[in-house]
Amino acid sequence: MKFSRFYFLFFVIWWHFFTIPALAQQTELDSLKIKLSEAKTRNDSILLIIKLSKIYYTSSLDKDFDKAIQFLNNNIEKISDPYIKGSIFQINALKALDNKKYNIVIKNGLEALKKFETAKDTLPIGETTNMLVKSYITLDKIKEAQKLYDKYKQRIPLKYKYLILMKLAKKYISISEYNKTKNLLNEAFIIAHQLENQQYIGKALYRISQLNLTFKNYKEAELKAIQSLKMLDKNKNILLYGAAYHNLAEILEREEKYNVAIKYMDSALACYTGHPISIAIILNKKAFTLIQLNKLEDAKKTVEKAIELNKKTNNNYSLSFAYSTLASVLFSIDKSDPKAIFYMNKAIKNARKHKIKDLIKASNYNLSNMYYANGQYKKAYDKLKIAFKYSDSIYKDKIIKDVKDIETKYQTEKKERKIAQQQNIIKAKELETQKARTRNLLLIIGLLSALLIAFFIWRRYKAEAKAKRIISQQKTVIEELQKELHHRIKNNLNIIDAFVDEIIDDYDADNELKKKLQELQNRIYSIKEVHTQLYKNADINNIDVKKYIDELANKIAATYKNKNVNIKQQIKDDLKLKGDKSFVVGLIVNEFLTNSFKYAFEKNGEIQVKMSETDDNYILQLSDNGKGLPKNFNIKTIGSYGLRIMLLLSKQLKGTFDLKSRNGVHLTIQFPKA
Repeated sequence: MKFSRFYFLFFVIWWHFFTIPALAQQTELDSLKIKLSEAKTRNDSILLIIKLSKIYYTSSLDKDFDKAIQFLNNNIEKISDPYIKGSIFQINALKALDNKKYNIVIKNGLEALKKFETAKDTLPIGETTNMLVKSYITLDKIKEAQKLYDKYKQRIPLKYKYLILMKLAKKYISISEYNKTKNLLNEAFIIAHQLENQQYIGKALYRISQLNLTFKNYKEAELKAIQSLKMLDKNKNILLYGAAYHNLAEILEREEKYNVAIKYMDSALACYTGHPISIAIILNKKAFTLIQLNKLEDAKKTVEKAIELNKKTNNNYSLSFAYSTLASVLFSIDKSDPKAIFYMNKAIKNARKHKIKDLIKASNYNLSNMYYANGQYKKAYDKLKIAFKYSDSIYKDKIIKDVKDIETKYQTEKKERKIAQQQNIIKAKELETQKARTRNLLLIIGLLSALLIAFFIWRRYKAEAKAKRIISQQKTVIEELQKELHHRIKNNLNIIDAFVDEIIDDYDADNELKKKLQELQNRIYSIKEVHTQLYKNADINNIDVKKYIDELANKIAATYKNKNVNIKQQIKDDLKLKGDKSFVVGLIVNEFLTNSFKYAFEKNGEIQVKMSETDDNYILQLSDNGKGLPKNFNIKTIGSYGLRIMLLLSKQLKGTFDLKSRNGVHLTIQFPKA
């Protein structure tokens, strides 16, 4: 038959738009195109185009589909039929749903429903309501979704009723609305039987089984899970079939039937081939079950595979659970393994980021047990309080008992630590008193020795003088003897003087000896300053590195007032260092600054002290712009006591020792935090 130019052009455009998306659609597409060519009115043509669009939508050829939507929207005002207008709004909603623009889905979907209300055909009402419910649920608007379903449920075909009820049930169970979930699933189960659709029945049974698992009705949950597997068709939806296996495995695991549970987990894994996210979830669950069977090495290998898959797929949510499981495995193998605490903390960090309340609770509870097993009662107590905060009323009863137990241990440990500190103070005072007594005794002995030697010298001198007068012929011999005697007396007095000056720092001494004493005092000061900070600070384990180095540098600079040397620091204000490492770092800085002041400069100069940290190491950098080291320098043969000390101290820190001479001396020591 003949038709106008408009319909001819229209047909040519749509013939170009629609390619064959699949062989299964070929017959229906050809049939619709023939009907389109025979259409007598504009409305008939557009209605056929809408039907073609819905088929074409499934082909996902977005570029051409966008042209089709644009054409329909441009002509919508020229159309009087509300059913056709509603279909155009429905097509727009479909496209928005495909792009996950849910607000646009709702806007167009509601407009479509208004137009479809006057139509007798219930299919588009079911299709559109299903789209709208999905969008509302995705936007966490469950009340709006329920209200919309209640409004149109009498006009929704059974198939779409089933789909909507399953969506609503899934959302309600996620927000712990269990009674509503139960009612919706029972209604969906009845509709699935009315439709005589085994796949629908199987899926409803699967959800009912999950609900019973939530209520801890394990026998009923297991029965429904087995029934769901019998009804589901593996070939129609292999992923759903795998999920049913996973569900049954989880029920059996709760019933402590671990070996059978692992068997069904392996069946689920076979269904998830090519779906790494689902595989990772099952592997993590399998690892947890292997722990219950005490197959710890197998559990470790399994959860490590899960972690690897989660990282590859950037699935940080699932990764949080995998870290928690790995921590439990490592703790079960060795309760003192620090990696167990490390991975449990990583699990908590990820759980907080993704707001996984149950994992935050469980991981903090497990971490408390780890600290408790290692005698760290304060940390165990703190983590248990966090677990309590995130727990429900049933779980809190158990935690309250654990809190009381740990708090008792913690208070006992606290008292013991306080007693030990007091005993250390008493011992320190006793040691200081003993040192003072020893020092005074040595001084008295030294003074008595000096007087005794002086007395013998005087007697010897008198005897020799008398001998000179009596034995004139032996004059030459006596004079030589007196010279030797005077030399020995001078040496003895020097020894006594050095001995006294080494004990009492305010006695007269020559400049070299005074410097030596001052250097010794600086070394002692570098150690003493650590103790000073540790006792003054609230934190008795760490010292403020910047403040410590600053005090040490000022002390050494005061020793060499005759030199104008500027000491610059580059140390972060919040950098902390353990006390045992601080002694060694302080001695290294002391030796470097002392060497620079003594040998690097005549008058003026600059010394730089830098200290930084990475995740695992500290880096100490010391440099001056002085004379530098001599050519062919070798630390093993050079007679520098200070450099040898610094090398030995760096080995004590288990660190590297990198010494360079270029426009001055540059020393870098990198040592581990642990």
